[in-house]
Amino acid sequence: MNKEIKLRADVVEIFPNPASFLRLATAVVIEQHDEWQVTRRYVSDVSLIELRKVLEAKKHAAATEPVPALAAAEIG
Repeated sequence: MNKEIKLRADVVEIFPNPASFLRLATAVVIEQHDEWQVTRRYVSDVSLIELRKVLEAKKHAAATEPVPALAAAEIG
């Protein structure tokens, strides 16, 4: 991101005041944020689908697993 800010600042070359540079840098950061919101993810769709399958399989296995009977001594 710093390289992109430097590249754009080199194109402009001279800023009339510090606020104008800050506006440029802010625009680059906002643009990068928007890109991450739309296109990049920490976990891909494929990984999420695989994770969902594993979790559903575990849930199904737990639901069909027999529950051990309580011994008379444990009940009372």
